[in-house]
Amino acid sequence: MAIRIEGTNKTFGVHAAGVVISSQPLDEVVPLQKNNEGAVITQYFMEDLESLGLLKMDFLGLKNLTTIQNAANLIRKYHPDKVTLDLDRLPLDSIRAFDILDRGTSKKLPPDVNKAQGLLSKGDLEGVFQLESDGMRQIVKDLRPSGIEDISSILALYRPGPLDADLIPKFINRKHGREEVRYEHPILEPILKETYGVIVYQEQIMKIAQDMAGYSLGEADLLRRCMGKKKIAEMEKHREKFIDGAAKRGVRQAIANELFDKMVLFAEYCLSYDTEVLTVEYGAIPIGKIVEQQISCNVYSVDKNGFIYTQLIAQYHHRGTQEIFEYTLDNGKIIRATKEHKMMTADGRMLPIDEIFNQGLELKQVNLGWGKVDSESKRQTISREETIKKHASKRKPLTKEEIMQKYAGSEKDFIRRSFL
Repeated sequence: MAIRIEGTNKTFGVHAAGVVISSQPLDEVVPLQKNNEGAVITQYFMEDLESLGLLKMDFLGLKNLTTIQNAANLIRKYHPDKVTLDLDRLPLDSIRAFDILDRGTSKKLPPDVNKAQGLLSKGDLEGVFQLESDGMRQIVKDLRPSGIEDISSILALYRPGPLDADLIPKFINRKHGREEVRYEHPILEPILKETYGVIVYQEQIMKIAQDMAGYSLGEADLLRRCMGKKKIAEMEKHREKFIDGAAKRGVRQAIANELFDKMVLFAEYCLSYDTEVLTVEYGAIPIGKIVEQQISCNVYSVDKNGFIYTQLIAQYHHRGTQEIFEYTLDNGKIIRATKEHKMMTADGRMLPIDEIFNQGLELKQVNLGWGKVDSESKRQTISREETIKKHASKRKPLTKEEIMQKYAGSEKDFIRRSFL
């Protein structure tokens, strides 16, 4: 019984804010079910929904808007005669509203801009959306933003990857002249001048690909999608095209290659695999270690009211599409995994399966439905034959017919299945 259910899906995940939009009734297009709260959800992965031509939108709530609404209600309640405030009629179309933090001299700016910049410089940002955390307050004080562009850039950089790469100190030091602003090639200056030579936005990558490597707008957008979805392997496929295109415009290969490395790094900004989390059992531990070693532990978290609580890790998130290889055991059974996927050897070490295969080490048997294991032999060795072959380099979009076939069966069958 245990062997039969091993490897099947025991739970299902639901996107926190994803809403599927269709021109037809959804129950005629995809199988539906209810989640634990009774909300109707689809039984398809988001990639398969896109392949069917359905639109998935993320609608995110914003606590800051509730705070503003509550403040407006209090103003109306306690100062009904002094203040007329209508949130639906704020003057967002006025020049004054748009110029409040625009670039320029103080003489040309509205008087409010000095007050706003004063608050920013002092770090007096309680209740200011996206700027009120302790870490961000200190960064804003150090930055002393002179325009809305500086604030936009620092918000884009205030993420785990850029923080680990020390891009924020570089940005601040270059803004205040403490570090030289360098461009690998003159083509980059008009593109990166506003962000002091630091790549901050996806649009900058698109413009670099167009101006330096001759990408069309459509090709540059494909590159942007690779970055947006953190598809590092697909970005690498663009490297040769980028370097060849740059060479035709007189850019040396070394410069183009170095720049592309920075673009790949940009795509990795949001990866959080090495982020440490605080656990009850083991103290601070990297997420990657928890996943690789299948550690069951409780992590500290903070709720929306600022109270600390603990909860058990219930699920690991998908790390993206990677190359899959087939490894044949001496009994003919096949393991499909990435080269770096770690498994336990007979002596208890966790090693990448490719390393185990190449060294001919013994693999400790774990029942994954590969077949019945003789009670006398609890291990199997990886075959020395040339049985490794490339299984998949990337996930290809499925046709509607393939998707319907893939998910054919009852709701119970869908929940029981697991897919590679």
